[in-house]
Amino acid sequence: MSNACLAAVCAFAVAVIASPSVHAQTAAGGLEQIEEIVVTAQKREQNLQKVPISVTAVSGDVLEAQGITDVSSFAQATSGLQLGQGTAGVVVPFLRGVGTSATNLGAESSVAVYADGVYFSRLPAGFFSLNDVERVEVLKGPQGTLFGRNSSAGVIQIITKDPSQTPMVKGSVSYGDYDTVASSLYATTGITDKAAGDIAVSYRHQGDGYGRDVTTGNRANYNDDVTVRSKLLIEPSGATRITVGGYFAHSTVGLQGNTYPGTIQGYSSAPLTALPTLGFYDQRNDSDSFARSSSWGASIKLQQDFGFAQFNSISAYSHENEFLQADGDYTERPDFLVLVDGHVNQVTQEFQLMAPKDGALNWIAGVFYYNALTVFDNDKLLTPSGALAAAFGPGLTAGAEQRARSTAAYAQATYEVVPKLNLTGGLRYTHDIVEANGYVALNFPTPVIIFQPGAATSPTSKTTYKAALDYQLTDSILAYLSVSQGYKSNSFNLQTYDPVANRPEVLNAYELGVKSDLLDRRLRVNSSIFLYNIDSPQVQLYENSTNVTSNAGGARVKGAEVEMQAVVANGLNARFSATFLDSKYTSYGTIGPGGTIIGGAPSGRQNVNPPYGALPLSSVNATGNYTPQAPKFTLSTGLNYAISTAVGGFNFDVGYYYNSGFFWEPDDFLHQKSYGLLDARVKYQMTDKFAVAVWGKNLIDEHYASQALTQAGPAGYPYIAAPPLTFGVSFEFKL
Repeated sequence: MSNACLAAVCAFAVAVIASPSVHAQTAAGGLEQIEEIVVTAQKREQNLQKVPISVTAVSGDVLEAQGITDVSSFAQATSGLQLGQGTAGVVVPFLRGVGTSATNLGAESSVAVYADGVYFSRLPAGFFSLNDVERVEVLKGPQGTLFGRNSSAGVIQIITKDPSQTPMVKGSVSYGDYDTVASSLYATTGITDKAAGDIAVSYRHQGDGYGRDVTTGNRANYNDDVTVRSKLLIEPSGATRITVGGYFAHSTVGLQGNTYPGTIQGYSSAPLTALPTLGFYDQRNDSDSFARSSSWGASIKLQQDFGFAQFNSISAYSHENEFLQADGDYTERPDFLVLVDGHVNQVTQEFQLMAPKDGALNWIAGVFYYNALTVFDNDKLLTPSGALAAAFGPGLTAGAEQRARSTAAYAQATYEVVPKLNLTGGLRYTHDIVEANGYVALNFPTPVIIFQPGAATSPTSKTTYKAALDYQLTDSILAYLSVSQGYKSNSFNLQTYDPVANRPEVLNAYELGVKSDLLDRRLRVNSSIFLYNIDSPQVQLYENSTNVTSNAGGARVKGAEVEMQAVVANGLNARFSATFLDSKYTSYGTIGPGGTIIGGAPSGRQNVNPPYGALPLSSVNATGNYTPQAPKFTLSTGLNYAISTAVGGFNFDVGYYYNSGFFWEPDDFLHQKSYGLLDARVKYQMTDKFAVAVWGKNLIDEHYASQALTQAGPAGYPYIAAPPLTFGVSFEFKL
C-alpha cells in the first residue's frame, strides 16, 4: 500500500470520526449514543470507560456485523494484536510486539487466553468459533496480579452467553469459494424455573485449498473444524449461581510449504539443484502436511454471595490430542518425513473472594492452581534418502514429557483517596515447578537410544505487582497512570528434549492513558502511551522440524495507541484504532574473543550455493534488532450503516486493516512486507426470523503470510499463506 493511499485512509477516518461540525449538526436531532460496554478486566463487572487499563472490548453483535466468526480473524478489529498460525496449527498471539512463536506442546504463550474464566494453554485454529460469544476482551499489558496464569504480554478473554429461560434458536448456513461450507447453531431454553441450558455448534469444511500440491494434486492451505460447547446454569437462590460447561473441538489444518518469497529452496538429495518458483499458495510435497487436533474439557463455576463478600470457585479440566505430519524437505522427493504425536492433560482450580460491588474499598483476593502434563508419544523423523539419511540412517524416534505445576496467591484493592481519585495496588506470588524427561533413539528394527540425559527439574518463584492512579477529570473523562509487572514461567524444549529449561520472561510496564466519552456519548476516544522493559524474553526457532529455544538478554517496547468510535448519524457508526510501536532487543549477544558471538540469536541466513536453502544455524548479535512480529504501525478502521425500509432492514459494513510489516525472527532476515486487508459485508433482514448476507474478505487480494520460519538446510524458509480474496453468502435464521 502506498504512503499516499495510507494517508488518504487515515485522513478519511479522522475526518469522519473527529469532525465537530458533523456531530454538532446532528446532535440536536436526537442522535443515538455509543453503547456502554461492561467488562470484567478487573474480575468484576465495570464500565469499560471507568477501568484504568487499556482494553479493547467488542460485543458478539458487533463481531457478527463485521463478519468476524473466529478468534484468528479478530486481530483485524484490534490494532496492536497479531494472531498468526503456528507450525502445529495453533494460533500464535502477539500483543504490542510481545509474544513467542513457540507452538510445540508444553510451550505457553506470552498472551494468556481465557474462556469464561478458564485458562487455555493452547489455542488450535478451530478451537473457538464465536457464534455464542457475548463479547471478547483484549487486555493490553502484563496481567501479573488478578489472572489465574500469570502473563507477561496481556490477556484475551472470551465471554460466552449464559443460558436463558426464554427459548431461542438461531443459526446460519454459508457457502463460499474454495468450496467452503460453514454452519452454526445456538439454542437455549429453560429446563426448570431455576435452571437453563444452551448448546452452540459450529462447523467449517474447506473442500479446496487456497493452493494445491503440484505433486499429489491434493489441496494445500486449508482449515476444517467443528466445535461444540454447552452450558447449564443453575440458580437455586438469588445468592447462588452454578454454571457447568463443557466443550469438544476438532480441527485439521494445512501446514507450511513452499519457500518464502525472495529465498531459494533446494533438494536434500542429489542432484542438488534449486527448485523452481511455485504459486504463492501452492506446495510440492510428496506427502501431505497437516496438523490434527482434538480436545475436550469441562468446568464448574460456583458464585456465592455472602453479603460481606462474593465467593467464586472455578474448576476445570481439559484434554487435547495432537498429531502432525509434515514433509520436512518440502519437495516431491521422499527425503524427510516428520510425524509428531502428543497430548496435554490440564487441571486448574481458582478460588476468589471479592468485596461487594458498591463498597468504598473494592478488593479481591484469590489463589490459583495449575497442573499440566505434556507428553510427546514416540515422535518420528524419517529419513529414507538425502543428506539427512547419511547422518541419521533410517531416522530418529524421540519421546518426552513435562509436568508443570503452578501455585499462586494474589490480592488487589482500589481505594478512593479523595473524591474522584482512586489508588489501586496489587501483589501476586507465583511458585512454579517444571519437571521433564526425554530421549532420542535411532530407528533400527529395534530403536537404539543415543541420547537420554535424564530427568530435569526447574523451580522458579516470582512476586509481581501493579500500582495505578486514576482520576475522573469530568463525568466522561478518565485519566490513569499505571506501573505493573508480568511474568511468564519457564519450560523445557520437548521436541527434541533439552534438559536445560529456558529462563522465565519478566515484563515491566509503564502506561499513561485517557478514556473519554464526548459529545453526549457520541464520540469515544481512548488513548495511551506505554513503555515496556522485558527481561529475558523467550525466543524459539525451528530447525529440521525441531524447536530451538533461547532467551534474549532484554528488549524494550515504546508505543502509543488510540481507539475511536463515533455515531456519525442515526444508524451510521464509525470505528478507528491505530498502534505505533518501536520494539527492539536491548541485549541479545555480545562479541567475545576472536569475534565470536556469545549468547546471541540463532540465525540461518540464505545459502546461495547448492543445496541452497538456509545455512546451519549460527549465533549472531541481535542487539538493536527489531523483535519478531512487531509492526511499527497497524491501523483498523471501518463504517457500519443500518437502515430499516418498507421491504426489510439492511446492514452495510466495510472494514480496512493495515499492517506496516515486520520481521519474523530475531535476526531480522525474513521480512513480511506491508499489507492492507479490505473486508465488506451486506446483510438483508427479510423478516424478524430470516436474513441473508453477502460478504467478501481480503478484497484487495493481498498476498501475505500467517507464519514463516527458518529451517536450516535445503528446505530453507517455509511459510503458511494467509487466506486470499474470498467471498460467499450466508443464510441466517432465528426462531
